[in-house]
Amino acid sequence: MRKLLYYSIVVVILTVCLLVMNADSYLSTGRTDTENVVLHLSALKTSLDNAQWESAHQHYQALDTAWQIIKPRIQFSVEKDQMDAIDSGLARLAAYIRWQDKVGAAVELSEIESHWDNLRR
Repeated sequence: MRKLLYYSIVVVILTVCLLVMNADSYLSTGRTDTENVVLHLSALKTSLDNAQWESAHQHYQALDTAWQIIKPRIQFSVEKDQMDAIDSGLARLAAYIRWQDKVGAAVELSEIESHWDNLRR
């Protein structure tokens, strides 16, 4: 009986670890509009395409807030380098928006989108 209990505990621990390590696609999906990174990325892209800098700044702040909410959820199931790349990209994107550099902001946004897509693989 003791042996069965021991093996059961080990199996449960391994199962929980596997679930946490593979739950990134579920955990990275926003449960509300505030947490929806993809929604904010597309809204920001639209604002940048139309050179609406005030709107772009608001969408950037919403994107950054969503990222700060999602980041702790996925920290155990994705590579830290990918998360750091998104953090760096967001910092550079903020500077491009502040200086109203449309090309630089578009390039940085594309890189952030690429990192986001790679997170979920």
